[in-house]
Amino acid sequence: MLGRDWRRFTFIDLGAGKGRALIASAPFDFKSLVGVEFVPTLVETARKNLAKVGLSNSVIICDDASAYRCPPCDLVVFYNPFAAELMRTVVDNLRADARGELCGIYVRPMHVAVLRVCGFLEPVFSRPNLTVWKSKAAPGP
Repeated sequence: MLGRDWRRFTFIDLGAGKGRALIASAPFDFKSLVGVEFVPTLVETARKNLAKVGLSNSVIICDDASAYRCPPCDLVVFYNPFAAELMRTVVDNLRADARGELCGIYVRPMHVAVLRVCGFLEPVFSRPNLTVWKSKAAPGP
C-alpha cells in the first residue's frame, strides 16, 4: 500500500496492551519495535509475550502515550482509539517529535477529525475500522 522499505522504520504501538500489534508487525521486518503501555501488569505480560515469540528487536516501555516522545527516525505509529483530548496530545507530540518519514495506523478511528486538522499528515487508506496516514512531503525551497 505505501511501498516502503520497512527495515528503516521503527514501529511504535501506543497503548501496546499485551503486545499483540508488536507481534503482528514482526513479519514486516521493522528496524525495531517499541510498545508504550501505562498499565504495569500489561507491560509485564507484553514483555513475556514478546520473549515467548523471540522478538529480540523489541522493547516495552511503561509510560503514558501522552508523555512518550518518539525517537528521531522514520516511524510507523500504531494506535487504537484514545479519548479526543489524549489523541490531540499524541498528535501534537508526533508533530513536535517526528523526524524523517511518519506513517500512522489508526485502528477503530473515533477521532479522525484530529488527524484531518493537524496539518502535517495526509490520509492514504481508509476503511470503516482503519485509517492509514503519512507525513506530508516537505514544501520545496
